[in-house]
Amino acid sequence: MKFKNYYKILGVKRTASSADIKKRFKDLAQIYHPDKNSSEKAMIIFKEIMEAYNVLGNLDKRLEYSQYLHGNKLNQQIIAMKDYEIRKERKI
Repeated sequence: MKFKNYYKILGVKRTASSADIKKRFKDLAQIYHPDKNSSEKAMIIFKEIMEAYNVLGNLDKRLEYSQYLHGNKLNQQIIAMKDYEIRKERKI
């Protein structure tokens, strides 16, 4: 199985926030969505974008992916980011 760099597919940094990832996904989805772009290449790109967003848009899946991708060096950043976003949602 070929490795896919989801950060590169979406064009975001590894330290991007969930909001940045969501915004970038929406921008790319508007360009490559099959209803707006009927080419075969656009369909393939759209599927990759969806796959990348499904992983990076979910903090738990993103943490697993990060562990797989980079070992333990980014785990602390993502855990801290996850904690920050949870606190922000709960307004703690």
